[in-house]
Amino acid sequence: MRIISNGIHSDYRILVARGGRSRAMLYPFGVRQPIPQFTVPLRRGDQNEPTVDIGELLPGIYDREGYDLMLNSANDAAPPLLDADAKWAEELLRVHNLR
Repeated sequence: MRIISNGIHSDYRILVARGGRSRAMLYPFGVRQPIPQFTVPLRRGDQNEPTVDIGELLPGIYDREGYDLMLNSANDAAPPLLDADAKWAEELLRVHNLR
């Protein structure tokens, strides 16, 4: 399901709240886009908030936890991708000999 928020279409979102919803940052992105980096608020007044780069962390987690052994790339995505994204994913899987 694609969500429209403030005119931005996105498949996925990261919401970082800074002491309440009125101070939250929304980071929208699509299945074909890199996961955006974001800063994490720790304590009120902290000036040096750490930056989280989930896109950098995921490949290591994927390899370390053996997700390639658990995921079945023969199955379609759940929930289903939009048509253009499904075609893109199918081609990507074929290029990597996973279909």
